[in-house]
Amino acid sequence: MLPEIPWRFVEKERIANSSQERVPVLVDGDQMIGDSWEIARYLEVTYPNHSLFGGAIALGETLFIRLSS
Repeated sequence: MLPEIPWRFVEKERIANSSQERVPVLVDGDQMIGDSWEIARYLEVTYPNHSLFGGAIALGETLFIRLSS
């Protein structure tokens, strides 16, 4: 069963170690990442069997679009 996630994040003590007061924050073992793009890249590299981008080419295209805007 998944834990209940509040729809408004008010539990700031849960992300206190991230040195920020905003979300998103990903905590995965010893890793704590507080930027949505960096979270997506971390997940892509760390868990390649569950790709968010569909492979290296799509990741590169996504990065190109992100940097172009």
